[in-house]
Amino acid sequence: MEGGLNLLALIYAVWEPFIGIGISISLLAGFRKYMNHTNLFTKKLSSVAYTVYIIHPIIIVGYSLIVYSASLHPLLKFGIVGTIGTITCFVVATAICKIPYAKRVL
Repeated sequence: MEGGLNLLALIYAVWEPFIGIGISISLLAGFRKYMNHTNLFTKKLSSVAYTVYIIHPIIIVGYSLIVYSASLHPLLKFGIVGTIGTITCFVVATAICKIPYAKRVL
């Protein structure tokens, strides 16, 4: 665990990727089984997802700079920026997609 050339470090180096890949595969399988449905709300979100992908760095970095100097726990900052940033990204992306001819590009 402390690094270096020892048996414990080798076991950890081999164990970590298997756990990470296992968690990723489990999440994919679980979402495919239990969350594989659409409704009007999710269709609207998926129609602007590429625009969100393009604009999200500007919005997320902006919010991160705003909360940077706040004396809050980093996990709380992550939750605040993640929640407000996601909502803002989808609202801005929806507005951008309503611009004439923007949907052809996005």
